[in-house]
Amino acid sequence: MIKSMLRALRFAGCATLICVMGAPGFAAPETKPTGPQVTLLDKQISELETQIAVDLAQENDVAAADRAKVDLQIDIHLIERWLLAHAAAAPLGDPIQVCATLRAGEIASVGDGLVKRYQTAPSALTPTQLDGLHRLHEMTYKLPKIKSVADLDSACQTMATDLILAAGPNQGEVDKLPKMRPAAASDQTNQASASQSLSDLVTQVQSAEVSAPLRRELETLAKNAAAAAADAKQKDEAQSYAQSLRTALALIHGLPSDALAKPQAEAAITQALALINDSRTRDAGFDHLTSLNNPQQLKGAGEGVTLPAASQTKLASALDWAQRNPEKGEPLLVVVRRFAAISAEIDQPRSVAGLSPNQQKAIDLLQKQIIAERTDFLDAASAFDPLHGSTGTLSRLRILLDRMRNSLDLIGSIERLNKSVQVLSTYKLRPYGMLERRSVTAITELAGPATSSRREAAIKFVQDADRLGQIAEAFTAASAGISPQTKKQYMGDQADAIETHRANLVSELGTELGSGKSLDRSTLARLQSFNALYASLREAETTESIIHQMDSLTQWVDWTISSDELRAALQPYQDATIAAFAAFANDDTAPMTAWPAIHDQYTPLIREAVQAAQNAQACSKLPTGYFADCAKLMTPMSDQPYAVERETSFALSLWSQGAEAKDPTPAQAMIDWISKRLAGAPASPK
Repeated sequence: MIKSMLRALRFAGCATLICVMGAPGFAAPETKPTGPQVTLLDKQISELETQIAVDLAQENDVAAADRAKVDLQIDIHLIERWLLAHAAAAPLGDPIQVCATLRAGEIASVGDGLVKRYQTAPSALTPTQLDGLHRLHEMTYKLPKIKSVADLDSACQTMATDLILAAGPNQGEVDKLPKMRPAAASDQTNQASASQSLSDLVTQVQSAEVSAPLRRELETLAKNAAAAAADAKQKDEAQSYAQSLRTALALIHGLPSDALAKPQAEAAITQALALINDSRTRDAGFDHLTSLNNPQQLKGAGEGVTLPAASQTKLASALDWAQRNPEKGEPLLVVVRRFAAISAEIDQPRSVAGLSPNQQKAIDLLQKQIIAERTDFLDAASAFDPLHGSTGTLSRLRILLDRMRNSLDLIGSIERLNKSVQVLSTYKLRPYGMLERRSVTAITELAGPATSSRREAAIKFVQDADRLGQIAEAFTAASAGISPQTKKQYMGDQADAIETHRANLVSELGTELGSGKSLDRSTLARLQSFNALYASLREAETTESIIHQMDSLTQWVDWTISSDELRAALQPYQDATIAAFAAFANDDTAPMTAWPAIHDQYTPLIREAVQAAQNAQACSKLPTGYFADCAKLMTPMSDQPYAVERETSFALSLWSQGAEAKDPTPAQAMIDWISKRLAGAPASPK
């Protein structure tokens, strides 16, 4: 009787029962989130509800023997809708939203696979298959409430088991189904320390010599690990917490001892642990910590610099104060880091062949000036007195740093002058030889007691020649090895005309320089922008080389982006690049001006795809087919690595839905969101 009532309600209530607010196992939030993701998810839900209503209306017309197969399609759509309802109710980027959206795609794929399997199988289902279908059918009347990704994993694992039974697997088809993801980079690195007990880890936390913020996050992580270990239901969470502690402590043992590098490296670890200790950002925290489990990555976080002992002695008092007062002392640390980098450059041996005696003399004079400025910097820094105001001292230090930097840059321009003249001479400048004669005159002025105005003119010429020469040379380097196919894809059909226009502009500027005129700054800026545009073709070569690998990655539970989807998502960037090249050839500034922002917008997504493609070989070894799709449903996402990959797949999944529905505004907003997310910026599209 109850079953008959439920079936009747399931049919008669198709206009109301299947509205999102009344979904089984779904508690509507008090305030439903808004944003592009809700628009796109609601559209999918609406389409599912329409299809469910049609199927339910036709259900009674189906023969009893085929009822289970028809119910399967309805059941799959109901589960999809249940998952998408939870996704739509969660905040943008919340792990439940991300994982529920991906799971909806997985369940749809498994459902399609089972229907195809039935189409090629005998018409009569076995008792085992009917039992699997019956279990899945029953579940649609009591879909659970999802409060965490772990709840979602549990429900999907149950459904996967039912769907495996419903398929009637042959002998060996489901033996040892693997987790459908490549091993995380940190898995092997951390195996050696996996035997450490939690009590050992807590002891190490207590004895660690670290900053107060890092100690606080370590102690919080240790408490979370202990609490999870005491709860039998949180076995996986306990293991994840303990592994994070092992990784963090290993990173701490490898921290640089340098007074400038250590605080930055500690800050990177602190930020990763803070994310882990907040349940809302735990997966992202695991990914951050995993990325730091790489010597080069941690070294980059610390931006390690060293100073000679004599310089450290002069700076000791100021550095000690800055490290004891991190917030107030950070501006001083920034200045000292910059000084350390410049000082290292000063002390680096310089040897450039082919310099004239006057070139070497001009360089020697500048080097003596820099040494004197470095001494002035150390004297000013040693007198740093934060108790009586540091603003004046910091200003003085910055001025001295700017002077040293400018002098070093001028030395570099003098050293490169011969090369610059040689490169520019290949552009058929007129009159012939004028640029060479002007360079000799300028160096003579810099090597001798020239008047202030003549010296300034000589400096300006050397710097302009160097700048134009580097722009011309940079294009030669950027253009090497770019395939004709990539040029056509990203430059359109005007590659030859574009190159001719660029060469003419360089020739015009070189002629102006040789004749004593000032360079046209706007033209120089356009050439620089063109070089940046052209350099992006190298990135395009890499992108094109990995796009075809995306299809093998889709066996990976955390990465659902196909080659076609990635190419379509990147099409606006490709179109903008073609438009920018055409604009350069036509002296149109608007598309050229707009291109850098578009490039910056898509670069994080491209880099993430390139990073994901490194797993192509491992993913190619994962099984394929119906039971592999079931294995995806059984592969957990809670407290697992690759949260960034899941977020990227989520965003492009919704983008693809919007693009297919010709709804560009919310679709593009998802690209904006994931690009900011990948770049580390706040992401909250309207």
